[in-house]
Amino acid sequence: MDYVNIEIKNIDVQRLINLSKLDFRCQISKSTGYVDENVFIANYIFCYIEIKTIKPDNEHPNRPVKQYVDFRGSIHKMWNGLNGVLAPNYQENKPYNGFNGNQFNINNIFEVREHLTELFDCNSSQMIFHGLEFGVNTILKFYPKLFVKGLLYHRNTEFEFSHQRNTAEAEHQLWKFKIYNKSIQYGMDSHVLRIESKTKKMEDINCRYNKNGIENKYYIGIKTFEDVNEDTLKKLSKLLLKRFDEVVYYDFTIKKKNLSKTNLKNIQNYSSQNYWINDLESNRRDRPKTILKSIIVNHSDNLHEQIRKDIIEKCVINNRLLESSKCVIINPLYRLLNTTQKQDVNNTLCKVTGLDISMQKKDSIFLSHTGLKHFYKTDRKVFDKIKLIYLSYRWYNSDLDKQILEIAHDIRNTNSNQGIKQDRLYPTQQTNLLRVLGM
Repeated sequence: MDYVNIEIKNIDVQRLINLSKLDFRCQISKSTGYVDENVFIANYIFCYIEIKTIKPDNEHPNRPVKQYVDFRGSIHKMWNGLNGVLAPNYQENKPYNGFNGNQFNINNIFEVREHLTELFDCNSSQMIFHGLEFGVNTILKFYPKLFVKGLLYHRNTEFEFSHQRNTAEAEHQLWKFKIYNKSIQYGMDSHVLRIESKTKKMEDINCRYNKNGIENKYYIGIKTFEDVNEDTLKKLSKLLLKRFDEVVYYDFTIKKKNLSKTNLKNIQNYSSQNYWINDLESNRRDRPKTILKSIIVNHSDNLHEQIRKDIIEKCVINNRLLESSKCVIINPLYRLLNTTQKQDVNNTLCKVTGLDISMQKKDSIFLSHTGLKHFYKTDRKVFDKIKLIYLSYRWYNSDLDKQILEIAHDIRNTNSNQGIKQDRLYPTQQTNLLRVLGM
């Protein structure tokens, strides 16, 4: 999940207005100077909150006064903002609009949800979705534009391109499907391609039956923030994958020297968006589409399949609910790996990752260079999971020694940041229920 449009129902609006952290401002018309005191907006961590008041007027003199509160923006950027995660191309002296190029998992979503319930002093069932964007940031071995520039159409709707063909979007009646080069947006060293679907009308994912009474197997059922859980996020993942599989594209890695004369002639047409959209009727596209797919499967690097595999992998990781501790500090790696390492009570565990570090010095408290090299040699799967969480995209293509150095450094920083976060959330002068209960 990323961008959301949420209506907050039945809250104390005056309390919200009085919060010192929120600076509500009314709207002023640039052309007329008219001040609209019925709409107040406050920016909040790369999102914004709008309070709209509906009052009686000449046409509706008996209409009761009603107030509506909307929260809109990227909850991914919000989470990064709350946790001090900055974009690689961040510059202190330049305007900054947040960062959402890293991974964003279900636990992060739940942290944002908890933050919003505290901000608005409400339950998550009072947060009604009117719009929702869901997607995944894939990490590839090739430059993302190589795939984006070959996109042709999606469900008979042609892709529209922008940002020098780094972004492609197909707009449908109830939703948009977008694929774009995330790396170039944030100056990231790794190759990140974003696949996302933006719901304009929630009926798109909340309609259980279609107009013919047939049950929608991709029914999601997210009406409020309370409905966001492992099951509904897995359903969103399946829907995202289905929409990605519906993409028709030309693969620029096709090895032409291996093609027959007929197929060489065919791909001259197949590589043209104009051919598919203007020269072919929609009911005559199946056969050439099948031929193109066969050429891609047998004579190219099959970029679509590479991306597809990473979508599945990232969705499995990001949608797995990991058990948290009693306090806010959560051990993401231990939960993500879900390992059951055989350990006796004397084994030492890393304070941050929860992994066995008995191969290190006896006084070690964090996973260090020695432990990281041990996992690299003996359990590459564990090492790759550590790398996924604790290595910045900036160092993904560095040599092994540099990666280990940066991972160890980030693990130590994570411990420091967790302490700072705890102090920020639960200042010593503030009553903490967990302390009162002795937890």
